[in-house]
Amino acid sequence: MFIRRTLLTGGLALLATPSIIRPLQAKTRTPVLARVVTGFDATGSTTAGTVHVRRPNLTAFAQVMAQDMPDIISQSDYDVLDFEVFGWADESTHTMVARTMLQRDSCTDACLHIADKLAQLAEEIVKGDTELTLPLKQGIAMAGMASAASKRVFNLVTDDDTSRTRPQTDLQALRDIAIARRITVNGLIMGDPSAMNNYVDRDIRTPDGFVLRTTDYTSNYAAWRQKFIWDIG
Repeated sequence: MFIRRTLLTGGLALLATPSIIRPLQAKTRTPVLARVVTGFDATGSTTAGTVHVRRPNLTAFAQVMAQDMPDIISQSDYDVLDFEVFGWADESTHTMVARTMLQRDSCTDACLHIADKLAQLAEEIVKGDTELTLPLKQGIAMAGMASAASKRVFNLVTDDDTSRTRPQTDLQALRDIAIARRITVNGLIMGDPSAMNNYVDRDIRTPDGFVLRTTDYTSNYAAWRQKFIWDIG
């Protein structure tokens, strides 16, 4: 009787213990984030030069945002795409698409809104000269803003101007910052991809991600689509 009463009492005590009867708490998974910043060379010494860089690529970019980006995000490894686009001319930069969080499986409306904005911007004309240090510095800083991002990418969009001067000391410093922050910097060239040599010396490019990939993006919808698959696939 004593043993039976003890077991019964002990069992009731266990059942009454809050730590025992508390239901298991579901673990909340932290969303996986990718940060992708794109910087557009918005300049040209002539109207034709500006349009060459800006119009066909922004048009193709807009097409990808409207038709493909929701599927690209939904099939990616990321729950959220932290997305932003800026342009630069001479010594100044300007916002083209403000920072936007594109959520997996619920970003269609946001992507369509961005596509409309890019299509409108394709028709704007901005004159000036291309200077590479400013947009690289800005893009690397912007890409690094998302400290929680599993992947950070800055895409530099410019033309294949052969008259550029290469401030290698500044670029080396920016390369080191990009690598330290795990930021991949890609060169997107209108024309000959090897023309990135006019901007960045081969000696300071690295497989760690500084000007990792240069590709001809002249009026190329397929290339823009593949670009974002590379970025967040």
